[in-house]
Amino acid sequence: MAICSYFESCAGCTLQHMSYQSQLQKKKENLSTLLKKYSFPELKVFYGEEFSYRNRMEFIAYPNGLGLRAKEGRKIVDIDHCPISLPKINTILSEVRKGFFQVHSSALPLHRLMKGVVIRATLLGDSSLSFVLNEDHPKAAAEEKEKIVGVIKEFSATTTAKNVVVTFVPSEKDDFYSSNYLVIKGNDFLQEKLSGRIFSFSIQGFFQNNSAMAEQMLDYVRKILLKYPTNTAELLDLYSGVGIFGVTCGELFQKTIFVESFSESITFAKKNSMENRLKNFSAHTLHAHQLSRLKLSSDLYVITDPPRIGMEEKAIIQLNTLKPKVIVYVSCNPQQLSKDLAKFKRYTIKSVALFDLFPQTWHGEVVVELVRKE
Repeated sequence: MAICSYFESCAGCTLQHMSYQSQLQKKKENLSTLLKKYSFPELKVFYGEEFSYRNRMEFIAYPNGLGLRAKEGRKIVDIDHCPISLPKINTILSEVRKGFFQVHSSALPLHRLMKGVVIRATLLGDSSLSFVLNEDHPKAAAEEKEKIVGVIKEFSATTTAKNVVVTFVPSEKDDFYSSNYLVIKGNDFLQEKLSGRIFSFSIQGFFQNNSAMAEQMLDYVRKILLKYPTNTAELLDLYSGVGIFGVTCGELFQKTIFVESFSESITFAKKNSMENRLKNFSAHTLHAHQLSRLKLSSDLYVITDPPRIGMEEKAIIQLNTLKPKVIVYVSCNPQQLSKDLAKFKRYTIKSVALFDLFPQTWHGEVVVELVRKE
């Protein structure tokens, strides 16, 4: 039985009608079916808390408040509490609903200018609140924006969110993130502690949505690499983001190379490497298919963590040309993973593990250990 009163109407969760163990078993069966043409040992499953895990939530503004998308149509379901979110996120959500929207919705043109809010929290105790405004709404006068920003500044003194920003996004875009933002309180980045290391990441950037399970995944990948003679080898952290895999595993290698197409993430990868005392590394703002621009060792190991669309075809071709000894493929899209694995014909699957970073949904994260055939 679902514990969330919004389950029947909200599109966020899809599996609350099932027990958690049933969810895990179903995800394991689905992944096994997708990978049935490959030979590998028993599929391992890792999991943690089934609720109160999510560290980032995007709430959509509508004339009467804040909510999430409905299962049907383009309606918004009014939300005052989300069971899968970290408690701190629900605390800040309550503050925003009561101290901002209920107080100012009638006096401010929020229905024209406000796209929504993004609330983030970390297990380390950091938190952020981003008010997302339409930057180019045709009916939005400059003085209206200034008035809303002024009210947000007043509200920022009352909220328990440590960092508050105003993000300006073009009205035609659905996403809530932009390089055009104004810091109202605190910083424009957050910090989280994973596997004994502190990682900084942008309020506007990507970070794993489930910190506790991300830590389990980092420790697992590190254990994979500990089995190999890596002290004179190089590690390529491909699609590196802010560098959590490379920083966690980099001390096992002679050198670590970060490759990421989003320049702000590379800035944080450098910062995280230095602050966690990674001795020998380089970081490059490149697309994955541009690997040929780098001079990489023949004694090479790779961790690749691409977006949902999977690895670029040219990137796979270049990895096959480089012939790394081991490729650890981290995927948030098992369907695409299955297609990509078929293109690594010189490699054998040595292990597969499923990490349930998204309980109550069909989503999961998969780690595949690929070893080059001699």
